[in-house]
Amino acid sequence: MLDAVAKRQVAAAAFAAIVALKLHHVASATLLLPPGTGASPLSPAHLVAWCALDAAYLLVLRFADVPRLRFSTATSAALALALALINAAVIGALSVRITR
Repeated sequence: MLDAVAKRQVAAAAFAAIVALKLHHVASATLLLPPGTGASPLSPAHLVAWCALDAAYLLVLRFADVPRLRFSTATSAALALALALINAAVIGALSVRITR
């Protein structure tokens, strides 16, 4: 079994992988977008997928029993909401920046 520090490191690595996946989506969508199209490279489906991925991470984290990362239900819900707002802001900022 893993000790407490190793569990937190695995949790941090998993979160970093999720962030890297989101950055990959943003980079590939903005770099592959033809100039002057005015279309948003990221769709609402990306937002739903990102929010589902964040929720799954928080759910797994809740049941993984990682010391110092045992959040209450209210805290987990607040974190999910905060992550959803960040996801929406990133997708919204990209669509506003590209359409101007």
